[in-house]
Amino acid sequence: MNHSVKIMAKGEVTLPAEVLHSMGVKPGDRVDLVATADGAFELRPLLNPSLDSSASGSGLSHLKGLFGQQQQSLDVEEAIAETVQRRTDPNRSELDP
Repeated sequence: MNHSVKIMAKGEVTLPAEVLHSMGVKPGDRVDLVATADGAFELRPLLNPSLDSSASGSGLSHLKGLFGQQQQSLDVEEAIAETVQRRTDPNRSELDP
């Protein structure tokens, strides 16, 4: 089975339904592009989607709970202000974070 697809301006392609069906994938599934020895690429279904960082919506979701429960909420604006103040302090040492 041979099919041609057009590469769109953003590098996107639409795979024919017949190809998706024969690969056993559906819209939203992930695939790997694997380089072959002759410089071509093969499109393969992702074998273990649970290890794929974007399959869960967040690249860090697999770390949830690893460091225990967060004791306090983080005020991002306050943290940024403290960092800016610390980094612009004229008495700051090069060793200070």
